[in-house]
Amino acid sequence: MSSEKTKPSAQSVPEPPLRNPRALLCFLLVTFAWSWCALLLPDDPWLFAAAFGPSLGALAAALLEHGRAGPARLWQRLGPLDVGWGTWLLAVYAVVPVAIVGLLLFGAANLRETGGTAAILVFMPFLAAFSLLPGPVGEELGWRGALLPWLLLRWRPLPATLLLGLVWALWHAPLWWRPEFRMGASPLLFVPLYTLSLMAMSVIITAICLRARGSVVLAMVTHAALNAAAIPFALVHERGQLPVEAVVPVTLLMCVTAMAVWCGVGRRAADVHLPGHVIAERSG
Repeated sequence: MSSEKTKPSAQSVPEPPLRNPRALLCFLLVTFAWSWCALLLPDDPWLFAAAFGPSLGALAAALLEHGRAGPARLWQRLGPLDVGWGTWLLAVYAVVPVAIVGLLLFGAANLRETGGTAAILVFMPFLAAFSLLPGPVGEELGWRGALLPWLLLRWRPLPATLLLGLVWALWHAPLWWRPEFRMGASPLLFVPLYTLSLMAMSVIITAICLRARGSVVLAMVTHAALNAAAIPFALVHERGQLPVEAVVPVTLLMCVTAMAVWCGVGRRAADVHLPGHVIAERSG
């Protein structure tokens, strides 16, 4: 078997839709202005609209930098989809251990409340599909489709994705002050742990995205699976069976999972599938 089949060419990864700092500034301004204005409104329907801030920001920035050709460069980031069944399974199930172990830490009854291990394994693909809207579809074209390629031009993959995680956490800032979003935790406890957890989730999504040769669709699926893994915790919390202190070990579990995914697939994927334009610019 030829090496091209086992290690896809770096040139198969599309060129980044954003390159210059002015386009990045446009992306950030549109993303945060749209989403924060929507999140600060009291009505729930605006939460749906807020999720599309990153995609709108990416579209505006691509138009600014490339004109009419900008959207096409952005859409190219959605693929490829032929990344192997193992990558698809990893995208769906990578964080299932966090849900199972986290629920077990607070009693087997909590796991039974959500249907048990078998139910989580069986229904995870359906929960992930249900969770694609609005967050992953509205966000990932901006985060992994536009911002990550821009960051990869300047930093190695791990620092780039950690910085993306910080931006992602800050983007959620208007929600930090909603008690229902914090699940009863105080802001002093919730904000740093939430930021750490999103940095960990960013590592997981980026690792699988790089393994999938930059596919934003795979990033969307991974993001959706992360959202779906939180559903059992929300169900248990609504029944008053999940203590506030649970956010600490669950966050640590997410960090451990992120380290495992990065060491297992992310670091190698970054070496194999790093976009050709990144390799060329760094070597030049």
